[in-house]
Amino acid sequence: MIVFRDVDMQIRAVFWDNHGHVIRYTTVSIDPGRAEFSFESDPSNSGPQQRLHYHADGANRLGADFNLKLPGAETFSQYLEWTSSRSRPVQPTTQ
Repeated sequence: MIVFRDVDMQIRAVFWDNHGHVIRYTTVSIDPGRAEFSFESDPSNSGPQQRLHYHADGANRLGADFNLKLPGAETFSQYLEWTSSRSRPVQPTTQ
C-alpha cells in the first residue's frame, strides 16, 4: 500500500497485491489522540466498499481489521482481524 497526498493535498492510499486486487482508498481518517487511523474505499464502485482500520495496542503492538460493506448493505462487516508485534520492543529512553 502506498499512502500519498493528491493534487488537492488530500491524503489518499492505493493497495494492490499479486492476486490482482486493487483498492483505491479515497477517505483517510486519522485520530492521533486515540492512536488510530482508517482508510475507506470509494462507496460509488460497483463492488463492495472496503475499510482498513489500524489502532495502537500498547507501545509495541498494532491491531488492525479489514471490513467489507456489500452493495446494498448499510453497515460494514468484519472480514479479517489481526495484531502485529515488534520483534524487538522499543525501550523508553531517559534523559
